[in-house]
Amino acid sequence: MVVAGGFESEDGITEVKNFEKGRLPITGGMGRLIFLLIGLATMLGVGIYYMKRRQQA
Repeated sequence: MVVAGGFESEDGITEVKNFEKGRLPITGGMGRLIFLLIGLATMLGVGIYYMKRRQQA
């Protein structure tokens, strides 16, 4: 019996040959850098605000 990508032997075990189709594309690009910078700037701003409020109290 012929099976797609391999063959079935008499003992019922199907052999399947693996092959690399190619590499996956890299996603994100520059868009992720902008979100990272905005997030870091927000965290830094909140940290500075928190420290100034804490000194005033």
